Amino acid sequence: MAKHEKKKNNKKMSVKKGIFSILMILVIGITGACGYLYWSFKNNTYIKNNYLSKEDKNEEDTYEEVDGISNILLIGNDARNLNEQARSDAILILSIDNINKNLKLISIMRDSYVEISGYGEQKLNHALAYGGPELLKDTIEKNFNLKIHDYGIINFNGFQELVDSIGGLDINVSEVERKEMNKFIPEVNPKDPHLVKKAGIQHLDGQQVLSYSRIRKIGNGDYDRTERQREVISLIIDKLKDTNVLKYPILASKLFPYIKTNMDVGEILNYAYTIYKIGSFTPEQMLIPVPEITEPQIVNGKGWVVLMDKEQNAQIMHDFIFNNKRYDSKSLDYTSFKKAMEKYKNDINNTTKPTNKIQPYQYDKEECDAYESRIKIDKKDISNRINKSSNKYKNRIKNKTKNQYKSIKPSKEENNKIINKKNSIHKSKNIKKNENYKDDIKNINEEGSSKNYDSIKNDSNKEEKNQEDYKNKEK
Repeated sequence: MAKHEKKKNNKKMSVKKGIFSILMILVIGITGACGYLYWSFKNNTYIKNNYLSKEDKNEEDTYEEVDGISNILLIGNDARNLNEQARSDAILILSIDNINKNLKLISIMRDSYVEISGYGEQKLNHALAYGGPELLKDTIEKNFNLKIHDYGIINFNGFQELVDSIGGLDINVSEVERKEMNKFIPEVNPKDPHLVKKAGIQHLDGQQVLSYSRIRKIGNGDYDRTERQREVISLIIDKLKDTNVLKYPILASKLFPYIKTNMDVGEILNYAYTIYKIGSFTPEQMLIPVPEITEPQIVNGKGWVVLMDKEQNAQIMHDFIFNNKRYDSKSLDYTSFKKAMEKYKNDINNTTKPTNKIQPYQYDKEECDAYESRIKIDKKDISNRINKSSNKYKNRIKNKTKNQYKSIKPSKEENNKIINKKNSIHKSKNIKKNENYKDDIKNINEEGSSKNYDSIKNDSNKEEKNQEDYKNKEK
């Protein structure tokens, strides 16, 4: 009997460890650093404090599958500690579909221009700083008409700890990425910055991988940034597959200080068990808003934002989560998108609209530099083009006028006639009575060239007018 009980208990322990290890690998694969950290900690705490002391419970009684479709908000926080108010650096929705038996992961661009309750239209990532995870959750629900059930947060230090705990990652770094990474690394660790010395495949530690994931000023900005983050997630999955599952509880306990969630232990284990029963370890992924119906733009006082057709993007997200349907760019309503952009621009230009008031939030230097440098580049380019065109027209007028004056120089015969007429006037006995003799001389000097001169003058005026029109167009 004792032998049977021991065998039964060993079986229970193996089931518990199996679920735990699957949860660890699965959650990292689905959510990257965010989901893995908060689930791992809570699961580890439950095992240490609760579950291992209840070996007499039946495994099926301990866990329950979550019915229907559950959406969990996963937040990467750019604060250095969980109590600091800061914006969300990564925003993802993990959808656990126990109806169709699959998992989905939706990334929402942090610069998405949305309505935040009490603050008007702002960037989505500001909601976390204004009102914490509850306001961010509420903002996503209202703007995309989507029910969010729970949330979890991780900050940068947790991400760094995760990568260091699994021994770092091998990443192929371009020269442009290397230079940009090295700008972030001293911020992550000012006392001991581990700068990347060369491009190519490099073995990166936690602070270097974190800096790599934060790059956004090169290439296509946040679009490329999300691709780098997905690359890092894939590398973490591969690394964890080769990691002994016995190390997971130790890893989870290290990450405890960096995780915050509104879920209790029972809810987390039920989600984990549901994923285990679904058996799908590779989530389908989508980026919202979809690039075809978005328009990045600088909005005064709010920085670089991503304008979008919210209704279409909300429908695309709903179809993906609830109907297992991916959007087709050919079926998008571009007329609706155009109208949405026109409405945005009208609202932005309406200075009397309450939502256009600048909110009491300080933008960090990185963000300001990102869009201000873009403005400077545009202004400098336009200025150079205007100056170049202006000089071109000036030289053209000058050369044309000079050549035309050369072409109207009097011949020797004409010159002799002019001289003879001058002499005859001066020798005239009535020269004193001729009050207009100066005008006569002037008229003689201009004889034969006045017509050409007038035509040149008219051409010059036309060129100057064309130059002025061109400047106005360039502006």
